[in-house]
Amino acid sequence: TAGDRKSQYFSRREVPVVELNSADSTALLQLPGIGPVFAGRIVRYRHLLGGYCNVAQLSEIYGMSQETVDLVTPLLLLDTAGLEKLPLNRCSFGQLLRHPYLEYEDVKNMVQYMDTEGGIGSLGEIRENGLLADSTLEKIAPYLDFSDD
Repeated sequence: TAGDRKSQYFSRREVPVVELNSADSTALLQLPGIGPVFAGRIVRYRHLLGGYCNVAQLSEIYGMSQETVDLVTPLLLLDTAGLEKLPLNRCSFGQLLRHPYLEYEDVKNMVQYMDTEGGIGSLGEIRENGLLADSTLEKIAPYLDFSDD
């Protein structure tokens, strides 16, 4: 079974635990199923996101199979203390658009709302005004900062 193959693989090779939000591509190469291409994609996607808030986000990386995500998950630690937040009320249209979870229409709706209302104060305000789909709001929530300073 797949579980038996995994345990045989790990017993033959000592695999270190890797902290996902600080690891460079060299550290990621030590993980089973992660070669140079995926190591680079993991680092690039982390940069675009502002850090990973959940290991499951690895499945969003182009070409990354769920099997590979499942294989590396037990070998990953996740420190979310350093997540880069989007200062929503101070971001430009382009800065918001660069986040992988926000589409053009999402950003347009939020920027128009902020221009009219003078800003957005909470996740609840985004939800109540239908500025983002609930699924998008759930994904982007850990990355939003509503402060004005």
